[in-house]
Amino acid sequence: ITNIFIMFYDREDGGKQLGRFLSSQRVGVDIILGLPRGGVVTAAALAKILQKPLGVLAVRKLGLPGHSEFAVGAIAEGGVEIYSAETLATLGMVKKDLAGVLKIEKARLKNYIKQFRRGKLDINNKIVMLADDGIATGLTTKAAILACRKFGAKKTIVAAPVASASAAHDIGWLADKTYFLITDPLFAAVGQYYQQFNQVSDKEVQGLLI
Repeated sequence: ITNIFIMFYDREDGGKQLGRFLSSQRVGVDIILGLPRGGVVTAAALAKILQKPLGVLAVRKLGLPGHSEFAVGAIAEGGVEIYSAETLATLGMVKKDLAGVLKIEKARLKNYIKQFRRGKLDINNKIVMLADDGIATGLTTKAAILACRKFGAKKTIVAAPVASASAAHDIGWLADKTYFLITDPLFAAVGQYYQQFNQVSDKEVQGLLI
């Protein structure tokens, strides 16, 4: 669905609007997993509307050294590592050049699992919905989908209030189903679709998971 005129007040509002849409489409899932940290806020609102259990799937973006916001890859629990071959080639880099970043992000990933999980992630033979507040490059989402497969998910559905048109296209090949309220070919940053887009703290995520 393409409608670049929808705006969301905050992540919770994005989740509520998405939840109402998914409810109207009678989308059936067993569990909703938020991608930390911001995606968990959206996922919590979704889980409430769809009346499904809420969990977390830990992912981390691999940013360019010195420019951490610029994604060149992503990791997810279950030992998943992916890289944008195209971006690395354009920058004249190889995976080895990201060894330092990878080490730091692996430690952060472990910390996410420790903080946001009670027990093991049990999604074997389940229909999983991965929820995020928005999808820019799609690298962390792809890593999350691959992690779901590793953990034996029956189906993996991706849902977000907004996605770049290119990420929506790429993810469409990998996920079993995708749902976005906005897919924008002129996408620049997730925050531009929200009136309030503050940093989400670990404490806030933990509070949503109680």
